Amino acid sequence: MTVGLRLLVGLLLLTLAVTNGIVGMWAYGYYLQLNQTRIDPMGMAVYRTEMASIESKRTETLRVLFYGDSRAYMWPAPSAQLPQIEFVNRGIGGQTTAQILARFDAHASSLQPDLVILQAGINDLKTIPLFPDRRDEIVENCKKNLAAMVQRTTEQGATVMVTTIFPTANPSLVRRPFWSNEVDEAIVEVNAYLATLVGQQILLFDSAAQLAGADGRIRSDYSHDLLHLNDAGYAVLNQALSEQLRKVDSRINHVR
Repeated sequence: MTVGLRLLVGLLLLTLAVTNGIVGMWAYGYYLQLNQTRIDPMGMAVYRTEMASIESKRTETLRVLFYGDSRAYMWPAPSAQLPQIEFVNRGIGGQTTAQILARFDAHASSLQPDLVILQAGINDLKTIPLFPDRRDEIVENCKKNLAAMVQRTTEQGATVMVTTIFPTANPSLVRRPFWSNEVDEAIVEVNAYLATLVGQQILLFDSAAQLAGADGRIRSDYSHDLLHLNDAGYAVLNQALSEQLRKVDSRINHVR
């Protein structure tokens, strides 16, 4: 075997080893998430230690709750811009709207927020390529669950800020076999529905419009991966969000 051929074979073996390692880590992550869901389907244990302390510290300060999936969980509070507001986060990664709705009373209502910032839905819609024959059912259930959370928030006298579902980035080679443009089309459909919910205690924050490029996907300089934002993406959102929250703070304090 020539030196050149040996180098080629070695390079191929190294590439296979690296690829197997990446796929293995990806598979392990999904396996871990699957079994965590089996043990605690709604994620009720995730914030167990924090709940009692926050509930006991309720003051007259405006309390704003980020609520939803990993996109909500990763959303940094704009505390520097709005030090007069108390921010709490109850996002849990990987959850569908059904799971987020199921824990609403425990993780949202019990905190008595003045405003709930809701970001959820992508974990429902990303399953469409896996269950293409259930596409309409998935989309309608997503809408129904989001509407139910909006209703629960307003029924307890709080205001809800519905944020449109973030667009996605271009799928990587690993994700392409499990992806479809139907996910992006469903995001547009659900976001259009969310806009129809706006009312006296229901606000819309169009996060998708803040993040999308000309092609409708997350701008590359705002994207961490297929589904998530980087710090720059959240900074753009918080700039616009802070302006809207100042108006909400004034309005809610006026009502009080």
